[in-house]
Order: sequence, then structure tokens, then C-alpha cells
Amino acid sequence: NGLEIDRPAFGSMGSDIGAVSTFYMYWLRFSTCRSDQAFSRHDKWDLQDAPSPLMRRLMQQKNREIRDKARLMFNDKVRRLSRWVMALDPRPCEHLELSDMGGEVAEEAPADERAFHCAACNKCYKNAGQLSNHEKSTK
Repeated sequence: NGLEIDRPAFGSMGSDIGAVSTFYMYWLRFSTCRSDQAFSRHDKWDLQDAPSPLMRRLMQQKNREIRDKARLMFNDKVRRLSRWVMALDPRPCEHLELSDMGGEVAEEAPADERAFHCAACNKCYKNAGQLSNHEKSTK
């Protein structure tokens, strides 16, 4: 459609907090700008087969609902992928922590918390004992 979107770059290990934060904020709040035509492959009904205008409108409405659901699933898939990448990325633990409410990103300042990071749940711990206890838990 010719619409150019300026997406933030992933960066490198030396990237500053602003670049890392911008990248994850964009992808954790992703919403596609694809048109309905991009999701038309999910349509259940062929409007050419409608016997009457009323049936055609009903079929069109059902197709629209299916497309909207497909769009939501696509957005959710991209957001889940970005959360997974963030969990594996060692950079956010240095400066960022994903809060439990709404995927907001908050700053984390203390330098001594940087060394003890659980990649599975993207949490930072103050010492090796806390990290060890966390790893032994069944959560």
C-alpha cells in the first residue's frame, strides 16, 4: 500500500537504554496496519454464492468477524514473539524490567542486580542465593 513505517532497530550489545527501550516498546505494543484484504484468505463464505442481498450481508458480516479475529491473533502472535525475544535478550536486564501489568517497561537502576538474571522469566535477582532458590522452584 506504499505506507512506510519507521520501525526501531534491534541494535547491538553496546546499544544504549533508549534504543533497547524503543525497540521493545514498539514491538510489545504492536498493531498491524494490514488491510482486510490481507486477511481475506480466512474468509469462510464466498459472497458470489449468496442467494439474496440479505444473505450476502450476513455472509459479509461473518467474514468480517473472522478477519477481525485473524487480525487479533496476528497481533497477539507478534507481541508474544517480542516478549519471548525480550526474555532471551540479556540487555533488558541491565536497564529494564517488564512489569506484570500491561507489558509496561520500567527502569531498573542498581548495578548489582545485573549479574543474576533468569532468562526463562526475565527477572533479575540481587544475589546468587535468590537466583538459585528461584531456579529450584517448580514455577
